[in-house]
Amino acid sequence: MSHFEVEFAEHYGKEQIERWVSTSEKISKIIPEVLKCNSPTEKKFWGDFKNLERVRNEIIHSKSNNSAEILVELFSSKIHKYIESSLLLLEYFIELDPCNPIFPLGFGKSQIRVMSLKNPDEYLRKIKE
Repeated sequence: MSHFEVEFAEHYGKEQIERWVSTSEKISKIIPEVLKCNSPTEKKFWGDFKNLERVRNEIIHSKSNNSAEILVELFSSKIHKYIESSLLLLEYFIELDPCNPIFPLGFGKSQIRVMSLKNPDEYLRKIKE
């Protein structure tokens, strides 16, 4: 009797990914593949982000037997680090390509430089209609 392995690949559409793939898996596998970059799982903030995801899931899918534990964690000093990890995660991806239109505006370093002009008319003019 011979032994062999069969591998199956599942292909998900956008709606299936949104519904069936965890947030951390989307962020650690799908986004890095799309952006052709390293996964953020080795970054210092990743553990806090995973805790944020866990707390979120416990709130959304809460069971009465663990509600006291969730409240204790929500009012602990750790929750600030969990929330901050989401901003650090956004900054991680935005730093890779600050001009990428899929990223929210207002994060990362501005690509606009402010400068004074002695004579603005040299640079600006009214467009004729």
